[in-house]
Amino acid sequence: MLEPTPTASLPLEPHEGIAAVAVADAREGAHLVTDSIRRTIVRVALPAVASSLLMTLFSSVDAFWVGTRIGADNLRPVPGASNGSQLMGFDAQGHCFMFANGGCSIYSHRPETCRTYDCRVFTAAGMNAGPGKSVINERIASWRFEYSSPRDHEEHGAVTAAANFIRQHPIRFPGGHVPSRPSEIAVLAVKSYQVFLDKPATDAEIAAAIVTACREFDSRPST
Repeated sequence: MLEPTPTASLPLEPHEGIAAVAVADAREGAHLVTDSIRRTIVRVALPAVASSLLMTLFSSVDAFWVGTRIGADNLRPVPGASNGSQLMGFDAQGHCFMFANGGCSIYSHRPETCRTYDCRVFTAAGMNAGPGKSVINERIASWRFEYSSPRDHEEHGAVTAAANFIRQHPIRFPGGHVPSRPSEIAVLAVKSYQVFLDKPATDAEIAAAIVTACREFDSRPST
């Protein structure tokens, strides 16, 4: 499970209306693109601006639509905010107000944040979100899981064990390293936790099984 090869932009001095940009990529070498300022704006800047406007429009429509599903009674002021911002509230057990019958009651209309980020994955993996994220880490530390069966407790322990192994044995993986971002490690642990329900005998076998489990997980058809 390798991270994408870093790509760096190397700015060159523009001259006579020519914009020069060099992109260095360890896999593909260096490429130099020269073009007029006008064509550069048309080809690069305008699509970027249009994309940004569309994303802003989507976010606004999405927020309005989700807000109608949640209802004002289920929103709470954002702590420390002075601009009137609100967020989805939760009860004394830490359950979102939209949680019902063992799941999300507005799943198909859930907020964008819920679609893209769930800090409970860090709690499951027994780790935090990294330095400089104190607010998120406080929330991560506040979560507590309940287990309806011994198997559930065992599976949670397997997720934590997977995260620990990935962080402690990077040399065992292809290329000798693993993703550095805590979120990626936590997700890999969730994808591969079953390896630790019947753990192989050696570290090399465990690492190989984790890679296989992650590939199998990623090959599943999305629902």
